[in-house]
Amino acid sequence: MAHIIEGRLARAAVGLMSLLLVPGSLRAQLPPPLPAPAMEVREVRVVRAVADLPDGGRLVFGDFGLIGGLPRAGVVRIAADGGIAGNVPLNVVGLVRAARVHDGWLYLAGSFAAVNGQPRRGLARVAWPSGALDGWNPNAGSTAAYDFIDIVLDAGHAYVGGEFSQVGTTPRTRLARIGLAGTGAVDPAWSPSANGRVLSLALRDPGLYFAGHFTEVSGQPRSFVAMVVAATGMPAAFAPAFNGHVTDIEFDGPLLYAVGCFTQVGAFLRPRAAAVHVDGTVAAFAPQVEGTCLTSIHLSASHAYLGGEMVLVAGQPRSGLARVQKATGLLDQAFAPALGLGRYVFFSSELQDGSVLVGHDFLRASGAYHPMLVRLSGSSGQPLAPSLASEGDGSITAMVELPDQSIILGGTFSRLGTVPRKGLARLTPQGELDPGPMPEVRGNVHALATDGSFVWVGGAFDRLGNFAVQGLGKLQVGTWQVQSDFNAPVAGAVEVLSLAPDGLVLTLGGGFSQVAGQPRTGLAKVHRSNGTPLPWAPQVSGSPRALAEEGGAVYVGGSFSAVNGTPRSNLARLDAGGLGNLVHGFVADTDGPVNSLRLGPGDGLYVGGSFANVAGQPNRALARVLRSSGQVDPSFAVTVAPAGASVHALIADAAGVLVAGSFTSVSGTPRANIARLDHLGQPDPSYSAQPNGMVTRLAVTPARILMAGFFTGVSNQLRFRLAATATQASPVATSLQVLARTPSSTVPYQWSRVDVVLTTPDHPGLALPAGALFEVSDDQGNYCQGSINPGNGQGSCELLLTDPGPRVLTGRFPGRGLYLPSSGTLAALVEPATATPPLAPALPLRSSGLVFYGQPMNDGGVMLSGSFIEAGGLSRNSLARLTPGGALDTTFAPQVRGTVTLLARDDAGNLYLRGNFTAIDGVLRRHLARLRPDGSLDPDWRAPDDLCLGGTMFHDADQQGGLLVQGCAELVQVAPPGTNYWRAPVLRLDPVTGALDPGFQVMLRNDANLPQLRRVHRHGGHVYLAGNFLAVNGTPRQGLARLGPGGMLDPAWAPAVQGTVWAVRGAGSDLFIGGEFSHVDGQPRQNLARIDGNGVLVPGFQPSVDRSVERIVVVGDTLYIAGNFSEVAGLSRRHLARLDAATGVPDAAFVLDGENAASGALLLQGGTLLYGTGQRRIGGVDRFGLVRLDAGTAQALPGPDFLAPPRIHVLARDIDGGLLVGGGLMVPGTSHRGLVRIRPDGLLDSGFLVEVDAFVYALVVLSGGDLLVGGNFTRVGSQPRTGIARLDRTGAARPGWDIALDMPPPARPGVYALHLDGDHAIVAGQLGTADGVARGALARVALADGALDPAWHAGIDTGQVLALAADGAGGLLVGGNFTQVAGQPRQNLARLDLATAALDAAWSANANSLVRSLLVHDGALFVGGNFGSIGGVSRDYLARLTTAGTVTAWDAQVGGSSFRVVHVLAADGPGRLLAGGQFRRIGGGWFSNVARLDTTSAQAAPAWNPSPDGPVLALLPASPAPDRNGEEAVVLGGEFHYVGGVERPGVVVVPAEPLVPLDAIFCSGFEAGPCGQAAAALSEMVR
Repeated sequence: MAHIIEGRLARAAVGLMSLLLVPGSLRAQLPPPLPAPAMEVREVRVVRAVADLPDGGRLVFGDFGLIGGLPRAGVVRIAADGGIAGNVPLNVVGLVRAARVHDGWLYLAGSFAAVNGQPRRGLARVAWPSGALDGWNPNAGSTAAYDFIDIVLDAGHAYVGGEFSQVGTTPRTRLARIGLAGTGAVDPAWSPSANGRVLSLALRDPGLYFAGHFTEVSGQPRSFVAMVVAATGMPAAFAPAFNGHVTDIEFDGPLLYAVGCFTQVGAFLRPRAAAVHVDGTVAAFAPQVEGTCLTSIHLSASHAYLGGEMVLVAGQPRSGLARVQKATGLLDQAFAPALGLGRYVFFSSELQDGSVLVGHDFLRASGAYHPMLVRLSGSSGQPLAPSLASEGDGSITAMVELPDQSIILGGTFSRLGTVPRKGLARLTPQGELDPGPMPEVRGNVHALATDGSFVWVGGAFDRLGNFAVQGLGKLQVGTWQVQSDFNAPVAGAVEVLSLAPDGLVLTLGGGFSQVAGQPRTGLAKVHRSNGTPLPWAPQVSGSPRALAEEGGAVYVGGSFSAVNGTPRSNLARLDAGGLGNLVHGFVADTDGPVNSLRLGPGDGLYVGGSFANVAGQPNRALARVLRSSGQVDPSFAVTVAPAGASVHALIADAAGVLVAGSFTSVSGTPRANIARLDHLGQPDPSYSAQPNGMVTRLAVTPARILMAGFFTGVSNQLRFRLAATATQASPVATSLQVLARTPSSTVPYQWSRVDVVLTTPDHPGLALPAGALFEVSDDQGNYCQGSINPGNGQGSCELLLTDPGPRVLTGRFPGRGLYLPSSGTLAALVEPATATPPLAPALPLRSSGLVFYGQPMNDGGVMLSGSFIEAGGLSRNSLARLTPGGALDTTFAPQVRGTVTLLARDDAGNLYLRGNFTAIDGVLRRHLARLRPDGSLDPDWRAPDDLCLGGTMFHDADQQGGLLVQGCAELVQVAPPGTNYWRAPVLRLDPVTGALDPGFQVMLRNDANLPQLRRVHRHGGHVYLAGNFLAVNGTPRQGLARLGPGGMLDPAWAPAVQGTVWAVRGAGSDLFIGGEFSHVDGQPRQNLARIDGNGVLVPGFQPSVDRSVERIVVVGDTLYIAGNFSEVAGLSRRHLARLDAATGVPDAAFVLDGENAASGALLLQGGTLLYGTGQRRIGGVDRFGLVRLDAGTAQALPGPDFLAPPRIHVLARDIDGGLLVGGGLMVPGTSHRGLVRIRPDGLLDSGFLVEVDAFVYALVVLSGGDLLVGGNFTRVGSQPRTGIARLDRTGAARPGWDIALDMPPPARPGVYALHLDGDHAIVAGQLGTADGVARGALARVALADGALDPAWHAGIDTGQVLALAADGAGGLLVGGNFTQVAGQPRQNLARLDLATAALDAAWSANANSLVRSLLVHDGALFVGGNFGSIGGVSRDYLARLTTAGTVTAWDAQVGGSSFRVVHVLAADGPGRLLAGGQFRRIGGGWFSNVARLDTTSAQAAPAWNPSPDGPVLALLPASPAPDRNGEEAVVLGGEFHYVGGVERPGVVVVPAEPLVPLDAIFCSGFEAGPCGQAAAALSEMVR
């Protein structure tokens, strides 16, 4: 079985196209795509309908996938200001021709088949704006063809017109009236009919007016416009005599305006536009329009907009659109948009600002690229921003190489990269798009041929450049002029062209019936010079699509059943001369279409296609047959896999044949969609490009192979449908040297920088590959990664070494493209001891762990992973196993170096681990590993070490047995601006070896956010992908997709989820999904839904869950859900609920009591439900990490606790010298929670018992020994206390001292900082209200009773205050996350009057991100946090200011390549301070997370380096240490586990001064700087 794991990191790249990162072990064999071409291939997509919205915006419908570069599948909302609004919760399968908003509903008419996953045959109604589908379904039951072209509505009915013969089961001929109530009954008494298509409708009491192609209505003569009585359907006397088709009508008062193909109305000359009165008489409106036909009219207050194929209006040039006065038809001279290369305008609509939205089939507006949809200035008609270009994915369907090695492209495209190119383009020999002019094609190009002087163009088009050319044209090479003397109009489509060997004749094949007016069925020959047809005229029953010619023979392939009346299946040989007689001795029938033919060596003919058998012999997709007989050539032995593989393009030469199509291997060798074979059928080992989708066309020059198709990447680099690789593939040897490590020796858990250089010894000066990565690792699995500068070959990365002793660093360049791998080594030293070692034993503190994931095992046991270091009282680092009875398995204890977060299991019981680990049981394994069922490491399965994993959660397997992992996300930057998007691949690992499967190609896309694959679930033979994405392999899929074998996207299964899907679980043929979403297929579903096997929402299941659902378990008719919710179907359910799987009704008897906690794993073990949670009190008993529950009653069962290191946020010295430690902590086996006291002798004070239900963040010791404590708790012991409490010496809450903090849920009040001010305390955090009075983030309370000071109000009403400091001059400095104080702008830092809370208006030093710590010391203000600038001066994370708020030159240069922040600052005597947080470098040296700094020079003390392995959040500066006989020591608290290589979870006591000067350790590389000077001085002092 396969197993699916996804990761969580992302990496952004800058450039036109980003590079997808894949294992270097594969890169060495992959010729990378050449830099050019690298461009999007886009094609225009038609828009057909517009609906006015109540807010002044518009809904536009069409068959597009992009609008203005943004993904919008078939419908887009245009805001009233012309901008592109968010996604519309509407999914229509098929074409919408008309849309109307009426009485809160959106009515749709067209030729579509489904709406929001439900069958709807051309007519539908959805609620607006929710998009929820209604039961109105008037065409249900119809078996006839339908095309509803227009719809209008009155108070009780909808009127539809179009091309149809029935509505529902009721016969109706092109007109019908339908009730709006219920399901939409057809009015049985209303039955007018028209004898031609109805195109447009208009209502005006008492009639329904309509227009189209008809000449009779209900048997009465009517010339293209008519009226029936709306109530009865009886024809009225209204009968204006138009002499041609009328395409659109619209009323303005008593006048009916009409446009179309007419020239006259009655006796009046009215070319293509007219107005008539309701009595049928012709009005004065008379614009003079010259052209073919107008197709739309739109009336504004004073004007009429005319759209269509026009040349002149009132004698003035106009193309596509004109505006005339509504009364007279006089042309508005100033409004001149000039639409180009098209015919039709489907609608125009004037917006509130006077601009005009136009839907059309033109390519340009005023010469600029604005295909299909554009907003025009209401004054000039010029295009307005933003671009509304209506596009989808284009395709290259023809390529031909010229003698100068340039390539001509033909196809279905309108834009290549940023350059408009319609149907034809030229690539330079370097692969760049030729900026010179090229004829534009109105239609599509399918085939190209050239003799070097001319290029013949075949396809389905009617215009080539400025010439009317039907299906076949000729261009001169160089000038690209259309050759007007070549005249061979084709009735149909040309699919393939071939130049006959005689140099005179052009052979063409396709789906046509005439060439130059002469009957030709599928095949023809014409003179190359002028297009005159030859007598050669074989009759083909089907469609030829491949040709090959030699001497007297023409070989034809395609999809056909007979030639000249003789049965031939898809392949035949014809005489090249005469009439094209069939050669009966050649029989090579195939059981599927033939797509490509090429002459091979000797008597061979290469045949590629979508077949499994040739001439009765098994030959999938590719064969070589004998030209003489059609028999399969046995000397060409080739197998193409998998089943269903196809070949679409072939190019043969003397050395072999280049094969392209859709396949994963050739002759047993992995080859993804393109391969180069010798003439025996063996793959060329030096060429293995890997496009991640089908390749359909090839072109070859001496320097490059150009490929086109339906791919999005080649050799793991982004290329959209067009790419080139080098023709040859000669590997290049490289040499990677590890130059130096700075510092050269370190203590455990101290960071350092490693420098490398990459060269190409055999090719000095050769340019290095852009984007090349390297890594450096030691022999214990520690590693870092970096990138090579292609200019000088240099690179560096930051490395953390954890194990003392001599180490060997190995640098590895994994290879890239043809650059071969290389490696180098460097000796390193990690000192066995630090100058600041821990002085006291580890404190017995822990916090609640959290079991994230669980997997049931074959024997009934359960494997669990998560955030814990202890389980059931035994050491278990993030991985543990429960016995079938629910007890901890004491025999299963794998040693994990790092953490395991995610699990997957196969049917044999093997366990796949995913996490941030580097070794399992001492064997190196990075991020991914497989354990056998007995818990031992599987030595044969190893994923590539350099696999770049992206962000995911997971479970389950694919159908072929491969482990699926999400790769890193990449930002793709494309033009036009604003169309950038994110992509992330889903990769497949081999189930036997763990190697990457190059043939598996699945790509997720999102726009503004990273694609996130939250779950993968195998069920019923399918693999379901769930998460937050908008497309899979380029096909729109919102949050949910289904894959078939090989990763092929299921095209018919496409429910659209508005939001993120977190959980998926199959049950029978249905699927339950949970997450954070509001709609599924446009219908309201709040975070939980059920979908049937066809992807259709199950209507009876719709419980509303108020917040996210993250885990789902289904057992029979019972559904368990877990997540971050508090209500299900209106009932209180905190984080866990049991529901009826059919109805979604919560089980009233299943209610989990206890307090809030995080939500983790959810799985069943027999009749026991295992639920991963944080600290949770159930039935008066605290549970940690995991709760075992009776699956029927939710009663808690005994089970092991899972514990993690404590998270220490605050430290304080007690009045007797003891140590107070607060944060997220507990003492196992006791009731201590949140705050403990360590006696002066170093032991836990059991008489001081504090029990809070959350974290303690702030603490001050009062003069009498009482404590003021702040946090995010809601109780202390059994006493309610919200965020703040006063405790006595025993830890009990003082009765009567209670200030009520409150915030609207789901927010929770919290106190993060406290400051004593005489008999009051300043309370800071996120307070909301205090005793019912609004206080926002700051309040002042009395120490005696907690009473709020009503006069003291700072006015920080939103945000958080995280830090406080008095400046000694009557001021209070406040830092945090806020933007205003007392209504005045202040960003994250401000000064208040301590006595009154008034803002100091003269003091301003804004920080551009959070301020987390403040310290007034040595006459200055020190500020720490997340910021990068403060007071307008660049300072990273730490700054020194004057007390007046001016930034000084002092700069500690906090750094490191990962997340950096300074959390805490503490004075450490005159001239120095302590800084703690999350960083790698500070003060000129390498220090992990804590350092001592000089307050004058900003240099770090070189030998004082405790080196904790995680963030430092609390500091207690030098004072007598507990149980150290008065020795001065510093106490650190935070989220660390090891300190200097010694286990000290959460809190550690270290010497205040270094025990040994270690200048060599801490100053290597800094000897000439202050660090080295300070070390020398320290050494001298010690001596």
